[in-house]
Amino acid sequence: MGVGGVLEFMVFGPSSRQHPRVLLVEDDPVSSYAIEHDLRARGAEVVVARDGRSALRTLTDVILTLDLLVTDLEMPELDGLALVRLIRAEGGEPDLPVLVIGDDISLQDERLLRGYGASVIPKVAGLDAVVAEAHRLLGRQGWGVAESEPQPPAPVAALARLVKPPA
Repeated sequence: MGVGGVLEFMVFGPSSRQHPRVLLVEDDPVSSYAIEHDLRARGAEVVVARDGRSALRTLTDVILTLDLLVTDLEMPELDGLALVRLIRAEGGEPDLPVLVIGDDISLQDERLLRGYGASVIPKVAGLDAVVAEAHRLLGRQGWGVAESEPQPPAPVAALARLVKPPA
């Protein structure tokens, strides 16, 4: 663990790649930018899709090298629950770690998502909670964490405050 409790992905993992690959599916540009920047600052390679349908198209290209899926729950056309269901039930990917984030996650949706083996974090928990859960899930895949504290540029810090208001 780094200074101030910040974690960074190490340069070793379960494959020959040096960095974990994350597919981030988020239609909100502010949340997407903040999460993407935070994961990249810690060494992850991040592929971004803006909705569930484009995520499915992207998955066909990256599924064999993907280490984690982070998806928003509420999205137009194909929401996060439908995306996870398609990946698990119809796509034959039972082992891909999935993290679902959302503004308003019902108890029923949370139960369904957990039934599909997904982790669920409400957006109100903040960017730190999302990134910490991503670290935990990647750690289960064989990616380590190293001591380091990346310094985000000022605009990212401001965006992070928008995503996670001060207590």
